[in-house]
Amino acid sequence: EEEIEVSNLALGTISEVRVDEGDRVEKGQTLLVLDSCKVETRLSLSEAMLGEARARLSELEAGYQDEDIEMAESRVARLEVIEARAKNEHEKQKRLYHHEAATLVELEKAGDNAKVAAADLNEARANLRKLRKGIRAEEIEQARSAVERAMAEVNYYRILLKDYTVTSPIHGL
Repeated sequence: EEEIEVSNLALGTISEVRVDEGDRVEKGQTLLVLDSCKVETRLSLSEAMLGEARARLSELEAGYQDEDIEMAESRVARLEVIEARAKNEHEKQKRLYHHEAATLVELEKAGDNAKVAAADLNEARANLRKLRKGIRAEEIEQARSAVERAMAEVNYYRILLKDYTVTSPIHGL
């Protein structure tokens, strides 16, 4: 009668014993299961991250929607009006200040509002240019890499999870 020592790569607490000493076993039959809660949780998180990475890649590959560009165009048009009004108000406050009909505070406030309106308009125009150019190839490549990284992590945890099940290497008692 030959005794075979069974070992496993994973360390942990035994959560389930499926055979008793002296039982007949088949090769590949599960003998015991180690507690794998932490690995299962990491696997679930990795699968969720993979889903997010795939969704981001799909979004980038689809490109910007027409609605995104239309919204950006609308924002530019709205900010052009706001900037024109702010400039006009600043010019008005300059005239009033030179005729001593407005205070320096009112003039500076109008000037600040005009600067903010111009900056907002420049930002909106830059965003519109970006949307019209479309997604950069580098962004898509980064998203593909993120998917590959997430897939590798999912595969790693799936393989690791197998180490938490101890199976019989032979047929026998």
